Amino acid sequence: MCAIVKFESLNSYLTSYSGDRMVMKGRDMYYGEIWISFNDKQIQRFVMVEDVVGEMQFDKNIFEMQRIVTFNKVKPS
Repeated sequence: MCAIVKFESLNSYLTSYSGDRMVMKGRDMYYGEIWISFNDKQIQRFVMVEDVVGEMQFDKNIFEMQRIVTFNKVKPS
């Protein structure tokens, strides 16, 4: 038995700096869920989907990146 915690951030602005120089600006959105065991209070599963769209400041190219992060607890053998 697990508690399922859902989370989301659907429109976050993001700015990336290298030193004092801005390198990129754009937006980031992500959502997912964390499964926490009622028995031992440990994370059993974590899934997050992220989507980033931005503009590189040095060449004005637009980029888009998607990733899925997954964690599944491994039971000791």
